[in-house]
Amino acid sequence: MSNSIEINALVDQTLVSLYNVSHPDAYIDLRELIPHKFKVQERNKIDAVLQILINEGWINTANDTEYRVNLNAEGRRIFKEYGSYSSFLNSRIKSQTFKRTTTKFKEIIKMLATIVFGVSTLVLGWLNYNNDNTIDEQKDKITELELVIDSLQTNRPILINQKKDSLLMSSYHDPKVEMIELYKKGEEFKSISSRQIRNIVNKAHVIVENYPRSEKSVRYINNALESLNQYDKEEGYDEEDWNIYVADVKFAFTKGVAMWLNATPGFNLELPKID
Repeated sequence: MSNSIEINALVDQTLVSLYNVSHPDAYIDLRELIPHKFKVQERNKIDAVLQILINEGWINTANDTEYRVNLNAEGRRIFKEYGSYSSFLNSRIKSQTFKRTTTKFKEIIKMLATIVFGVSTLVLGWLNYNNDNTIDEQKDKITELELVIDSLQTNRPILINQKKDSLLMSSYHDPKVEMIELYKKGEEFKSISSRQIRNIVNKAHVIVENYPRSEKSVRYINNALESLNQYDKEEGYDEEDWNIYVADVKFAFTKGVAMWLNATPGFNLELPKID
């Protein structure tokens, strides 16, 4: 029997003796009780039992010596509830294990929640980024449908053109800033659809028409639109033909935007040249 188990067994026996005294307030000397009743003579074991009872707060000690003790109210409650020190220890170990498990489980749940939130944020961000072009195209289609409805109801092309310009201009807080962004988008013409190119060119056309700064810029932007219109009328173009049209549109568009910006103080963009 290991020393700790033997000590625990001695505490069990001592608690039984203290609980069953005829006078609960009487003090029992552990130096006499343990050697005579439990046949344990080692002083270190008697001291170990005493220290456990004191540390748990289950006994009162006499004024003359701490070895003379009686079971206090808490000690009696514990003994009545558990029946022994060993049962009390088992209950404490189970409780501590449960608390540790619960704490660990909460930490795991919190960690999983953080991971799920992070992954969800990344997925939503990717979806939003991936759908930007789709949303723009849907907005363009809605605008076109509104124009068709106006045409059917009023049969007044001038009013339709005014509404189209108004819709396009509503998002321009600063035409200079918008033209700078459009100038940058000109570099993307080879990698985007004809519809997206037309939207970009149309926006530039509205700006040069409503904020005139250079007649040549208007002419080049119109040339870009005419090239797109010509492509839309023709059929059977292969990839090589499309690349030629894109190059023509990009040249006219970039030159028109650059001329418009160069007519603005502070700009001196290099004009594109025909390859």
